Amino acid sequence: MIKIALCTDTYYMMACGPCVVSIFEHHRKVPCHIYVITKALPQVDVEGLEEIATRYGGLLTVKVIEPEIVQGLKVSDRFRESIYYRFLLPDLFPDEEKMLYMDCDILVNDSLQELWKTDIEGYACAVVEDQEADDITLQNRIGVYGAPYFNSGVLLVNMGYWRKHNVACRLVEFIREHPEKCLFPDQDALNVVLHGAVKYLPYGYNFQDLWYTRDYQWVRLHASKFKEVERWKEHPVVVHFAGGGKPWKKDCNHPFTPYYLECLAKTKWTVARYKKVREETTPLYGGSSKTSHKYIRRFNRLLAVFVIETIAFVVYWFCSAR
Repeated sequence: MIKIALCTDTYYMMACGPCVVSIFEHHRKVPCHIYVITKALPQVDVEGLEEIATRYGGLLTVKVIEPEIVQGLKVSDRFRESIYYRFLLPDLFPDEEKMLYMDCDILVNDSLQELWKTDIEGYACAVVEDQEADDITLQNRIGVYGAPYFNSGVLLVNMGYWRKHNVACRLVEFIREHPEKCLFPDQDALNVVLHGAVKYLPYGYNFQDLWYTRDYQWVRLHASKFKEVERWKEHPVVVHFAGGGKPWKKDCNHPFTPYYLECLAKTKWTVARYKKVREETTPLYGGSSKTSHKYIRRFNRLLAVFVIETIAFVVYWFCSAR
């Protein structure tokens, strides 16, 4: 049985719901168990996930956790606390030796059986190179060289290795001690801590959005790899909306946006609900969006008053001096 972990909160159900649908769509005859890891999820969201699993006759478990070890780590509107829950998988599932982790902004486009069968003996996990894996600025920032920078959106985790080498604590420690290096917090930490201990998978198991650009010369990937990227472009196994062009946004022109909308239509979530949650949720450094926006507006008003009064004073002083 394929064991798959997704980590989310109510803010990201617009992604999680369609991701779950896409998994079950391609595993009607292959048993898989989806674990949705969350700190808190409204009952309406839990029921929505359970309804999808029931419809497909699949297994899905919502696992509510208290992730004290990752509290206080660097978060933002884009990188929420839930990105760190993947660190905890070996401890959350002490009897499992392997787990397939996937980001929620992913769609499964074919069976995951071959990926699941990958031999990761002696490795921390199996990964796919990042879409800009050969960007030297990424490597300079985290201070790791000699291997391509990998994307953390798909991880076939060797749970025993993580437990033996205390990987979770080392990841948290790196982020706490080097926040200035962590532009992509979980991903940067994984690239540092697991350097030299990962097995690279074909691009089709985490096919990222920049690889759909027409002109590869602007993609920070060595030209020798373009042919392999092209091989997977038409039919990747896993589609990852890794950049800012998410398929639930109006201006997204990703070729798999229609597939996302098709999967979304088979859930109870809507774009309108996503926008409402985005306004009401608390994504930005522990404060709600509404609260944050209120203080930003107040600051802008004070700044405007200060500028106007300064200009008035300068004009008055200039006229008086004459």
